[in-house]
Amino acid sequence: ILDAIEGRFGDAELLCVHPRPDAAAIRIVVRAVLGARGKLSIRPPLALHGPSGNAPTERTEMINNGLASLFGD
Repeated sequence: ILDAIEGRFGDAELLCVHPRPDAAAIRIVVRAVLGARGKLSIRPPLALHGPSGNAPTERTEMINNGLASLFGD
């Protein structure tokens, strides 16, 4: 993905989505701006659930309900 956007997009941000804090990422989300020249930044990971149980984390719940942005803006 990063090779495909190189030269045309910039200000790229990468976010890893983990099912639990101690598990490997299940998704990688990339956001970039066409024509921008900024560098890649790696955002703090998003854990969908806590270490135990199936309840979503507070951040996940806020994103799901439209109260927060995936990238924090």
